Amino acid sequence: MPRVAMPHVALVIALLLLRPVSPLKKTPTKAQQDDRLRPLDGSCFAFARAGEFWGYEWCHRRWVKQFQAAWAVPPGERRQETTVGTFSPALTARLRGNVTEHAFSDGERCGRRGTKRRATVRLRCCSERRGEGSSGRNVYISDVNEPATCAYVVEVCARLACETPEERRKFGGGDQIGRGPMSLELRQSYKQRAKALFERGYDAYVRHAEPEGELRPRSCSGGPFDLVKLPLVTLVDSLDALAIMGNSTEFQSATQRIWQGFPDKFNFDVNVSVFETTIRVLGGLLSGHLLAVDASLNLTTEYDGELLALALDLGERLAPAFETPTSIPYGTVNLRYGIPRGETPVASLAGAGSLSIEFGVLSALTGDGSFSAKASAASRALYERRSPQNLFGKHINVRSGKWVESLSGVGSNSDSFYEYLLKSYVLFQDHDSYRMFEEAYSAIDSTTRQGDWFADVDMHGGKPRRQHFENLQAFWPGLQVLSGDLELASRSLNAFWTIWSDWGALPEEYDFARRRLVATRTGLRYPLRPELIEATYFMHRATQDDSWLWAASRVFEALEDVAEGARCGAASFANAATHALEDEMPSFYLAETVKYLYLLFDEDNFISKRPYVFSTEAHPFDAEQIKRLTRAPRLVETMAPPPVKNESTLAALWRRLRATTTTRPALRKKHWRRREQPREPTVPVSSRCQHWPWWYDLGYSSTFEPSLASTVPSTLSDRKRTVAPRCYANEAPDDDDEEEDEVEEDETPPPSRARAARRRGDEEPRRGRAQVDGLGSFDVEVFSDGFHVGNREDGETLEVSNVGSSMMLVTSASRGRKDASLAVSSIDGLEIVCSVIHSNSVYPCVVAAFGASIAESTEDASIEEHGTLAFDEDGCSSDGDVDFESGAILLVNRGACTFEAKARNAEATGASALIVANSVPGQARFSMARADDEPTDEEVGIPCVMVSHEHGEVLLRGSSEDVELSLMKRPVTPVDGFGVAVDPGKSVHVSGRGRWGVFLDAKAGSSDAWQLYIVKTAEAARAVENETLCFPKLTRGCDAYVFSENESVRLDFQGTVQASKCRCPANSSCGSFG
Repeated sequence: MPRVAMPHVALVIALLLLRPVSPLKKTPTKAQQDDRLRPLDGSCFAFARAGEFWGYEWCHRRWVKQFQAAWAVPPGERRQETTVGTFSPALTARLRGNVTEHAFSDGERCGRRGTKRRATVRLRCCSERRGEGSSGRNVYISDVNEPATCAYVVEVCARLACETPEERRKFGGGDQIGRGPMSLELRQSYKQRAKALFERGYDAYVRHAEPEGELRPRSCSGGPFDLVKLPLVTLVDSLDALAIMGNSTEFQSATQRIWQGFPDKFNFDVNVSVFETTIRVLGGLLSGHLLAVDASLNLTTEYDGELLALALDLGERLAPAFETPTSIPYGTVNLRYGIPRGETPVASLAGAGSLSIEFGVLSALTGDGSFSAKASAASRALYERRSPQNLFGKHINVRSGKWVESLSGVGSNSDSFYEYLLKSYVLFQDHDSYRMFEEAYSAIDSTTRQGDWFADVDMHGGKPRRQHFENLQAFWPGLQVLSGDLELASRSLNAFWTIWSDWGALPEEYDFARRRLVATRTGLRYPLRPELIEATYFMHRATQDDSWLWAASRVFEALEDVAEGARCGAASFANAATHALEDEMPSFYLAETVKYLYLLFDEDNFISKRPYVFSTEAHPFDAEQIKRLTRAPRLVETMAPPPVKNESTLAALWRRLRATTTTRPALRKKHWRRREQPREPTVPVSSRCQHWPWWYDLGYSSTFEPSLASTVPSTLSDRKRTVAPRCYANEAPDDDDEEEDEVEEDETPPPSRARAARRRGDEEPRRGRAQVDGLGSFDVEVFSDGFHVGNREDGETLEVSNVGSSMMLVTSASRGRKDASLAVSSIDGLEIVCSVIHSNSVYPCVVAAFGASIAESTEDASIEEHGTLAFDEDGCSSDGDVDFESGAILLVNRGACTFEAKARNAEATGASALIVANSVPGQARFSMARADDEPTDEEVGIPCVMVSHEHGEVLLRGSSEDVELSLMKRPVTPVDGFGVAVDPGKSVHVSGRGRWGVFLDAKAGSSDAWQLYIVKTAEAARAVENETLCFPKLTRGCDAYVFSENESVRLDFQGTVQASKCRCPANSSCGSFG
């Protein structure tokens, strides 16, 4: 051998030695193989070739039978059937590889004296395609042979016998997934297939089930939905899908049938699930109404508000569920009598906290803010009961507010709670909901995420408790897309699609740690849920990556199979392992599953061109339309419109609604003009359009291997780049690369300087929790200029802000009641009454902490401004964007710049007063604070006030008309027990609407030292006696204590100090400090 070849040989040998040696594939044990096949228990499969006399039936671990083919049975005679063998565990043997043999013995004899029949069933993982005579997809009989007389061999192909994901994906020949851009012709084809699936299910319901709640597809009959035993549930739930798919004729017909189907509205003596009734029925009525009144869609010509009337009646009948000590609603309500006798106090997190979208829209359309208030209060009550890790349990006692299930995760009984926190912000600009979502999302991300999966953990310590994927978790990547966290959404969604790739369905549960099905009846079901397709829809909308269209195309084969397998409609999977069907077609199959599938392939749909927000039941709500149709709250003292003779209640409701939706009159240029500004889309996390590099893969991969390891940072701060929306194809990315990772902040200060400081990170409030005998448990937050105290027992919170300034704002928030607030002068203790008067209506307002005020004036002082109402979008410019006559009163929206900047601009342009409309629907008015970076040498000289978002919308429609602003003083008059008494410079007494109040005591001779006490209401007007909570001025660095009978309980504030530093008033009995 020539020497020149030696180095090459040595190199080859070295490479062979260095190459890792793959471990030998272990053969599973008999117990492992049996456990793997457990999902087949109770399943039976048939095999019959065309033209053959005998067919065969195999029931796993039960029997093998031989039966006469249907064509061979003479008319009028019974079919012949013979038992070949029954399962024999003792004779069952395991073969090599992934082939398992099951023995079936002791069958019927061959002839009178012949041997008994027997059979061997061979289960294996097959890569070849299903042949003639086989039925089934994941499990089927591929062949039956008789090698010896009366001894049979049944060959079974089972995906469960496959040991690896690769083998499962190749099972039955595998499915071919396209790549690259999807052609327009193919998209149109899939769109029509989705529409055909909808029409088959909808037509079957109308023909065989209406007016029942749901369709039974295998028996072609109707039946009730157990949780909502009402008629027409499927019709109401799928109404907006008719509009989306362009069937205006049936939309109009269905609307009329719904109205006729409820002649007494919802006056039914029936117990219903509050959650399911809200998302399916109330949501369906509201979305149907909004689509019907949208003239641009031209859906109906005979609609007169019937759906809204039904929705209002239903909302009023669901409202009693919220009458609990915690404001967390019961899970069930009787539509005629209220809370059922003996109703369980246990409700789920999702059921109690996922009502804000539907109830918020109902409030917007009817002007009754109580619906939104109840739903929002429930969400806040649940949020306030989160664990120190910011985690939530899955079930809670609505009476005591205590968690009864500490399991925390994003799956069943939890899912839509998180969804509605974010969507309430997107739809209503509810910043409190977004703040709650941020904390909850961060906690979920850091504690429950295990690589590309999400586990259930203990809410109190974050310890993993269960490593199961649940079908309902599949919505989460869609929520991540909405929040801008695309990288993690892509990985999670790819992981979830691997389950579909393995089984051709998405079971209710899946053990992701062991990559196997959960062999329980519930765990194996796939009731045609939409969550995986929903998340894929949002992912494609965000990325415009056609690989997600190819992923969704995999669903058609399964859904078309279940449609074909059912006699009518589409049937749910009873078993994802075998694709056996059950007699159920849930209403969400039409309302969500097929709708999202249709929208995936119909990018020209009107839904894709407007700011629609989908509810958890996929009911679309147009944010701009709702804003236009929002009515003023009923509490406004407005002159009622004149009645119309012989006008029905429905007609009167609809007339008032129409009156509030007329377009604003043309602007009169001689008074003022407004330069139109382009509207920027609202983005939940960042106002920037994220430009993703081409190499940043956010697409679907058919070979994706999910991981249990953290391949993406576990904290949001390390994923700043992903927490921003990706550009759509028709959007231009931001050119400023240097700041693309930053999140833009709203420059408008929150209600008080303390909260503004907390938001900027300059001040973190001291927080504590204490149990006060006779009053209950309290959560306390103390800032440099105020405090917030909440009682966990009765749900009331008291807040005092702007302490130390000339005017304090005192607020009482009580669950189940409207928030109440009082602006009180710190100088004389009188209430400062603020009113905006327009067209015989009085709108309450709150005066700002800057500008012209009467807080330091005498008792009979007042300010009155009259002028023409002018409007500017944000009031952040003084360069002439808005021209008006000198002395006009300017109305602006909150946001884009500080309140004081708006005031200075308004004054500079000649306005006599400034009215700021809150941008957050349903949020209480607050006193606008001075910004720390604003100059103080030149004070604002005009009065500045805030009105609610709803009242701002009403005033906007009256722009260019006369308006009056009034400020006056009067003694405080307690309402429902809520009142304030001020001893200037010494103390502030606040009495709540429950059994307690607060007492703020200024330290003698000090302007920057004070103590806070929680007291019984009866003692609020005098010194504290037994139960006292002491909070010295925080700059003193003192801890907080609860004193009762000379015993102290330390609250966990920062730092360690001696109790002697916490001084108490001489007239209290806090005990001695030694």
